[in-house]
Amino acid sequence: MMGNGMGDMMGSNMSGMMGGGGMHGMMEQRMEHMFYLDRADALGLSADQVSRLKAIHVDCRKKNIRNMAEAKIARLELSELLAGDSWTMKDAEALVRKVQTLEGDIQVRHLQAVSDARKVLTAEQRQQAQADESAGNLESLFE
Repeated sequence: MMGNGMGDMMGSNMSGMMGGGGMHGMMEQRMEHMFYLDRADALGLSADQVSRLKAIHVDCRKKNIRNMAEAKIARLELSELLAGDSWTMKDAEALVRKVQTLEGDIQVRHLQAVSDARKVLTAEQRQQAQADESAGNLESLFE
């Protein structure tokens, strides 16, 4: 029982961070927005800029998908460990720290990719994109 509760608790952080519920559609939409691909025409992006933004977006997604899978496996291992009678605090803590590190890496990598995407835009395009966004938009990135 405790194992399932801990696994659920560890999993809820990740699903909340990545959008939860209809995760794929919502996350994809948010990611495209953060990488300016949904506003290519409005921002006047060149074909080269679109290509570079897509490459940043896909690279980030691939690496984050791998980290999400590793974190999910670590949460499963933690759940299995805690379901048994002979677990130690040292073993449990190591798995909790592994999940935290993987999830932190996902957030940092995503922010780095967003930063890289901003560098693809001209100053005028960045200004236009910033004017189009609400002030709290980045805060909702990891909800």
